[in-house]
Amino acid sequence: MRSPAGIVGILALFTGGCGTPTSPSATLSQVSLASTSVVAGASSEGTLTLSGAAPGGGVPVTISSSDGAATVPASLTVSAGSSTATFTVQTRVVAADTNATITVAVGGQTRAVTLHIIAPIPRPASLEGLVIDPSALKAGQSARGTVLLTSAAAASGFIASLRSSNSVATVPANVTVQPGATSATFVVATGPVQLETQLEITASAGDVARTVPLRVTP
Repeated sequence: MRSPAGIVGILALFTGGCGTPTSPSATLSQVSLASTSVVAGASSEGTLTLSGAAPGGGVPVTISSSDGAATVPASLTVSAGSSTATFTVQTRVVAADTNATITVAVGGQTRAVTLHIIAPIPRPASLEGLVIDPSALKAGQSARGTVLLTSAAAASGFIASLRSSNSVATVPANVTVQPGATSATFVVATGPVQLETQLEITASAGDVARTVPLRVTP
């Protein structure tokens, strides 16, 4: 017959071995971005991976960005039974290339990735339009011409060539739009005529030309 001590030992062995094992808590294993470099205004999808499946109730996650050029959700939850979750990093337009560090935290663990935000390349200004005011005048009078650009002129300025189809009206050889400006004016001078004369004033820059009519009367 077994002693009481032996029976206690056997009971302890069985009760210790029949308990349900507890899985270690899922920890943050990895954070990645679908695109680590995007043009400003575009977005990139982030993915976080846990070391195992999230327990019942899920795993709360906090997310932050080091720069306002990239925005992320402040938090999310990895669903119970899942080991991954995704989130969107949305970027805004920037004047210069920018790096934003995206940090994901689970409990006391953090992982970070860097997103490179590429500033859009500004399109150079080009000739958009030409205005002559007035478009009809008497001989000897002058009109004001205006060249219009698609965007602000660069630091070196923008030069448009000018031409008149008839010597009755004369224009300078060219007009310069100052740096940062989007237009410039010039004078159209007229000489004497015996009959009403129709002519054209043309402004050109590169492969773009704009032509408007001008009528000169005696």
